[in-house]
Amino acid sequence: MIRKVLMTAVAVTTLMAAAPSLAQTAGGTDAAAAEARARQILRRTPLIDGHNDLPWAIRQGFENDVHGVDLTSDLSMATRLHTDIPRLREGGVGAQFWSVYVPASMTQLEAAKATFEQIDTVKRIIGGYPQTFELATTADDIVRIHRQGKIASLIGMEGGYSIDDSLGLLREFRRAGALYMTLTHSKSTNWADSGTDAPKWGGLNPFGEEVVKEMNRIGMMVDLSHVSAETMKDAIRVSSAPVIFSHSSALGVTGHPR
Repeated sequence: MIRKVLMTAVAVTTLMAAAPSLAQTAGGTDAAAAEARARQILRRTPLIDGHNDLPWAIRQGFENDVHGVDLTSDLSMATRLHTDIPRLREGGVGAQFWSVYVPASMTQLEAAKATFEQIDTVKRIIGGYPQTFELATTADDIVRIHRQGKIASLIGMEGGYSIDDSLGLLREFRRAGALYMTLTHSKSTNWADSGTDAPKWGGLNPFGEEVVKEMNRIGMMVDLSHVSAETMKDAIRVSSAPVIFSHSSALGVTGHPR
């Protein structure tokens, strides 16, 4: 399953992060050996980046023209977007979740439309660089694409408002390729509290619990970045599968509501 692959990727990331410490404690030779070992593992095990906002940056800065940015060069406009193929390769990225974020300021219907448009943007990015990227919708896809030397490209939704309070729309997003959904963004939804907005429900309301259960059923990961602590606890209680935090950290390390 994708969650299992993600857990393996975390272990590889930890090993990569250890290399600078080794340089300080055991000298440059040991650091070089540690990095070589990590890269050997990366050739076998896909390192997965859980969240990349390039599609929204292309929408905002280039009117959704995926050909307006040359991702093959780290000297191009892609540099100011923080993403290009040379740096993805240098970083050993084996799989990339492309975020199909749209802002919480949109109405829910507008958000649903824009999210489908962003899914289309992701697929056009992938199609523009077929030697580098390939769409992945299962864990087996990730492994197969990585073995081919390409970067598996996955889709992650950010903000439950995009489903417009509809389980039918949720299922359509899954069929379109979305593999996780962040239950909220900066604002609480009609069924889940955000970590950066006034609470409405004290976590998930009954419909929010149904959303989590349906995500479990259709094979869509529950992402708890951005949600309130109460929403997190409710989702963990309700979910029959492990949840993820695609782009957030521990409160004990950084004292931020997210």
